[in-house]
Amino acid sequence: MDEAAGLRGVQAASGLRLLVPAKTPRAIVARRNEAATQVMQMPETCARLLAQGSDPVGNSPQALATFLRADSDKNGAAVKQSGLSVE
Repeated sequence: MDEAAGLRGVQAASGLRLLVPAKTPRAIVARRNEAATQVMQMPETCARLLAQGSDPVGNSPQALATFLRADSDKNGAAVKQSGLSVE
């Protein structure tokens, strides 16, 4: 991100993720993840996402949770330091 915005060291990227409410039963999470993974592996899905400039990646729910925690930890301090708030 531009240092002129006052957010030095913050990295921003867009992505699409399928999320479910906290405490959703693991069996439901696993079923949805399996279905999403199957769709992500379809050649036509990959081709469409690549054409849009996306990098299709399928991951486990645990890998996504780890990524989101790390991203929040990494950028959270910079956002707090900037004084940004939700109105």
